Amino acid sequence: MGEWSRAEIEEAFAEYQRRAAASGASGDWRPWTDLFTEDAEYIEHLYGKMQGRQVIYEWDRLVNHLRGPDKDRIVALQKQLAAFDKDKPPPLPSVPGVSDVGAKAPPVTIPKKANLGEIEPGFLSVFDEQPALI
Repeated sequence: MGEWSRAEIEEAFAEYQRRAAASGASGDWRPWTDLFTEDAEYIEHLYGKMQGRQVIYEWDRLVNHLRGPDKDRIVALQKQLAAFDKDKPPPLPSVPGVSDVGAKAPPVTIPKKANLGEIEPGFLSVFDEQPALI
């Protein structure tokens, strides 16, 4: 048997995905890179291999740390890539949505009427008066 249980690995992977999604949305990659080990190795297709968590965190500002021909090459590549910005499709429209995480939904009550008790998951009563089977 391994050092970690399946549940621990699945939770760690779920946290990795949550942080990656949040970091991608916010542009702040610190929470995501904090999951890496100090000696992590990361391969970025434009910049190449990076060694260490701090370098990975700083990768989008890496050009500020470069000098000479390395910096000139990266800047030239970034300009070439920028020429294709006009070809990018517009962002997809955002759609409001709600979901639960996990197999067990949190308890639901009517606001300001919690004394009526918990509302079981289900469908509109005109369709089916029985609680939904989940």
